[in-house]
Amino acid sequence: METFVTFQLYGPMASWGDIAVGELRTSQLQPTRSALLGLVGAALGIRREEDEALRRLGASLAFAVCVEAPGAPLRDYHTIQHPQKTGDERPFSRARELDADVYPQGTMQTWRDYRVDALYSVAMWIKPESAWSAEELVERLNAPRFPLYMGRRACVLALPLAPQLIEAEDAGAALEGRVAPGTGGDKPLESLKMLTEQLRGLCDKKSRLWFWEEGIPMALKSKSVAQRRDEPGCRQRWQFQWRLEHQAIQTLQGG
Repeated sequence: METFVTFQLYGPMASWGDIAVGELRTSQLQPTRSALLGLVGAALGIRREEDEALRRLGASLAFAVCVEAPGAPLRDYHTIQHPQKTGDERPFSRARELDADVYPQGTMQTWRDYRVDALYSVAMWIKPESAWSAEELVERLNAPRFPLYMGRRACVLALPLAPQLIEAEDAGAALEGRVAPGTGGDKPLESLKMLTEQLRGLCDKKSRLWFWEEGIPMALKSKSVAQRRDEPGCRQRWQFQWRLEHQAIQTLQGG
């Protein structure tokens, strides 16, 4: 048996950044590895500049994501300040880049993509060499040290993560073993139970889309493998490495 911590992700908007250069910032359908590690790191109280702690976190965890409801796409248009640089000079900070005494300022059009009303179930595999215990991770996800969000800071959570520690053979079985938030325990949360029932209306009744990392225990057969550049490298330089991600569509009973 393997140790998993499962949790849910739901919010009015989510944005899972893909490779982006210039004006268009797209979003993937599913949470990226870097976003999930950032969420768990924020819950643990790890700061962005703590590279060694972030490295240990990445070496401790692997994720499988079930897209319960993909949400609707939304594209946001706005403009940002844009320095009119000349030559090959690169400013050493954003503050210097926006200093009108150094660079003439202009504006640039940008478009950013979001997912609206998306719902995800996540199985987080706790590797045997993990620097954190499953119990500690559940505790911190229930009471995070820093605010949590779904990709971007503007994309706040609309429901608690409702983490659950589950021993299972694989990630799929771990998510199947989850108890619907607000429906278990001696004192069920009636408001959370009601919201959980409402969220079921967003879900596809015929199939579910799965994404999981290379090496995580998973019984579901992979239908395709894609390369994702969302493995955190150097956080200070915003550098990311390539990794492999498995994908599959699960047909539901009666679908």
